[in-house]
Amino acid sequence: MGTRIGWLALAAVATAWHGAPLAQTAYRCTGPDGAPIFSQNPCADDAEEIQIKVVAPPQGDLDEAGERARDLAARVSLENDEAACLRRAEDRAYRPLNSRVSQLQRRIAYLEAQIAQRANNLAGATWEAGMREEIASLHQAIATERSTASGLAASYRAQCAEDRRRREDQARAAGGG
Repeated sequence: MGTRIGWLALAAVATAWHGAPLAQTAYRCTGPDGAPIFSQNPCADDAEEIQIKVVAPPQGDLDEAGERARDLAARVSLENDEAACLRRAEDRAYRPLNSRVSQLQRRIAYLEAQIAQRANNLAGATWEAGMREEIASLHQAIATERSTASGLAASYRAQCAEDRRRREDQARAAGGG
């Protein structure tokens, strides 16, 4: 319901902005819960037709609104650029990690399968101890890879933040503010 009013208001402002007719027809109905509903089309048989009259704001207000819209668009653009930078940073840091960890995990699974088939004697126990030692070193390698990737990701994120600050400074300098 509230969005219909918002769209009507937006249409009225857009109409006024472009110098088209400054009146708009809307319809008011009563919803099932008793709350008013506004629509651009008759919403019930007993819909009340309403003429919305728009008063065009002074040109200075339009200029200010346009400037605010441009500022908002610039901020949104900066945020989108930073979000894209962060996605690329995460990808650069973690994609190689995921590939290497996957290889290490396959090796661990292979070794664990070999351990499950070992002979139950002294030679088998000695062999198993060696396999378990290799598995532990592979787990350590995975932890090291993850730590390295986290450090890289943090560095890339800091670079994205610095790029955003630089672009904001450039935008302020270009806008004179």
